[in-house]
Amino acid sequence: MGTGSHKRRRADAPSDDASSVVPTELEATEAELKQVKKKLKKLKAKKKELEETRAFLATKEASLRPQPVAFQPDENVACAVLSKIADVPTRLALARVSKVWLKASKEAESLPASLDFSGCRSTCTSFHEHITYILGINGIPKLPEAHFMSLLRDTGASSQSYYWFLSRHHDLMEQYPEAFECYEKALAAGDDSANLFLGNCYQYGQGVEINPAKAFECYLKGDARKVPMCSNEVGDCYEKGFGVDKDMYKAVEHWRKAARGGDPEAKESLAHHGHPVSGLPV
Repeated sequence: MGTGSHKRRRADAPSDDASSVVPTELEATEAELKQVKKKLKKLKAKKKELEETRAFLATKEASLRPQPVAFQPDENVACAVLSKIADVPTRLALARVSKVWLKASKEAESLPASLDFSGCRSTCTSFHEHITYILGINGIPKLPEAHFMSLLRDTGASSQSYYWFLSRHHDLMEQYPEAFECYEKALAAGDDSANLFLGNCYQYGQGVEINPAKAFECYLKGDARKVPMCSNEVGDCYEKGFGVDKDMYKAVEHWRKAARGGDPEAKESLAHHGHPVSGLPV
């Protein structure tokens, strides 16, 4: 009886080498996972290799591609280019590119045969600004008269005197003796408004000795030629006794004449002395 019980217990006990002969399901899964990880590692290495190859090819392509060359002309070349450009907005745009272009645009050598202001909007929109732009260019006095005047073809200044513009240039540069000489030539050429500036020269001693009588004479000639600003100056001379005896009646008379011509300073003088400016006879 004891022997039989012993045999049953041995039959019920598990075999000692069962786990080493047949892998369990878990072990099989782990083995597959290792294989997957190994393949994944190879794929990552392959991907990295492809990315490095792509980056190398991109760098190579960039090095082989023609590179743009920056155009950096010297002042002489910039002047030559600008001398072919009459369009003022384009010239202003080029002047903002660099200091070289800006400097070149300020030289007379950069000027074409004429200038076209028609495309201007925020700059160079009036006759005064046209003149200021031109007179701000170095070497203007050395230009031939025909070239100087051709630069103003769009300003409505074709009937104006060359010497008047040249004198204004000298005036702006504070070259008063040269300005005075040009004002005299402008007057001789038929520009009646030159009387005003000649009178200013005599009044303030610009390019000539102060001479009140001469100043008054110039203003009076301009007044006779119906230059409103000259009429206003005649009125001021009568008010102050500058180059002529004081006479407020004549001062008011000439201020009224100037005001009828549209001179704003004359209107201010009339208002200051209690004279109505509205309803002035034309």
